[in-house]
Amino acid sequence: MASINVQRGRDHGLRFYNDYRALCNLPRITNFNNWPEVSDESVRRRVAELYPDPEKLDLYVG
Repeated sequence: MASINVQRGRDHGLRFYNDYRALCNLPRITNFNNWPEVSDESVRRRVAELYPDPEKLDLYVG
């Protein structure tokens, strides 16, 4: 189901996670080590394996 939601977001032209962070006056994440909302290092590591560039992180995943 998660992959369907990611694809739906892409189909509807949703912007990337960092774009929405900026709209909320939150700092953009430049690497997954400085992602303060995610405290579990193993989660950050797995996301980094799937998305090498934080600027390309899908909104649903973020």
